[in-house]
Amino acid sequence: MIGGLEIDWRQRYGPWAVVAGASTGIGASFSEQLAARGLNLVMIALTGTGLTQQAARLEQRHGIATLCLEMDLADASAVARLPDLIARRQVGLLVYVACHSVIGEYLQISLADKLKMVDVNVRGPLLLIDALAPAMQRRGHGGILLMSSLSGFQGSAMVATYAATKAFNTVLAEGLWSELQEDGVDVLALVAGATHTPTFDALTPRHRQKTVYPMQPDAVVREALQQLGRRPTHIAGRLNRVVNWVLRRILSRRNAIRFISHNTKRVYRDEHGRTD
Repeated sequence: MIGGLEIDWRQRYGPWAVVAGASTGIGASFSEQLAARGLNLVMIALTGTGLTQQAARLEQRHGIATLCLEMDLADASAVARLPDLIARRQVGLLVYVACHSVIGEYLQISLADKLKMVDVNVRGPLLLIDALAPAMQRRGHGGILLMSSLSGFQGSAMVATYAATKAFNTVLAEGLWSELQEDGVDVLALVAGATHTPTFDALTPRHRQKTVYPMQPDAVVREALQQLGRRPTHIAGRLNRVVNWVLRRILSRRNAIRFISHNTKRVYRDEHGRTD
């Protein structure tokens, strides 16, 4: 629904949607909810993530078509083949959820992992937008949704590189929103806080998870799809919006960085000051 009017998802954002990072967590929820709206799916994920089985379930449940592409989005040569792989499929929506995240002190994280965060979280969206957005612009309708994070609003210890990549995604989406809205292409930066995904659950000590009030992926995605076409940036979750307001309006930037860094260290360091 946009401006109080029910939209035809296939007409505005279809008939095909590309979901990058489609196999688990928020990406899996996007796949489910877009399929329920009648969009065919190009589903991209790493090999061995159960992508084909998930696609088969969506086809059976919602009567849609799927194309599964198992690839590493850190591999620019693999992503460059995407236009040929999806040839003759009219893609009206790009959802980029794929992410690489390594938590730890900056100097303890390998350069390879830092560069992979840049490759997956920054270069990946650029390559897919370049491949898919021109046709949306020519047709006069479509959508781009980039997954961002509250961590991208300020620097933080333990996630310095990851947070920087998410800041890039937010600013990129906002710039594209301004450029493409007059061409009928909706762009949204979806800013999430802690969310129960396999990555979050694996990286966050169980006894610390309840301290950050994680959302469920389905709730995050419902908000995203409601806000697409209505604003350039949306923070999922009322509590996350309140926390962000306090950090940006009440605290100085230095104190906001200190506050977030303190809490991030508390979540991810053990009692000996090490990361898991």
